[in-house]
Amino acid sequence: MQTDQTYQLAWAIYVFGAAGLAGVAGYWVSRWGGSWAAVFTALLVSAALLLTPARATEDTLALAPALVVAVFDALAIESAAFARAGTPLLWCIGASLVLGFVMIIGRRLSLRGREAGPIGDA
Repeated sequence: MQTDQTYQLAWAIYVFGAAGLAGVAGYWVSRWGGSWAAVFTALLVSAALLLTPARATEDTLALAPALVVAVFDALAIESAAFARAGTPLLWCIGASLVLGFVMIIGRRLSLRGREAGPIGDA
């Protein structure tokens, strides 16, 4: 059994590692030629994938990354156990995708408005 201090240390290490991986995802998208909205979407999706929490087991209150819990539940218990941690994970990924696409569409609309020029020019 781990103490509260080791539990918090483990989460801190995981969060710093996940932030690094999210930064790498953002860097790849920016190098690929993506706009700031596409980079932000990549950061949102990778953060949702890596940082969504779920209860580690059904009988404890300890949280663990939902991706890890879902994969181990699916492999160790059965594929139906994936739903316990996989459902909130998929909801968070979906919400981050929707928010990212709204930002991308907003960016394109704002650029389109700039190209048209001010209203009333004749």
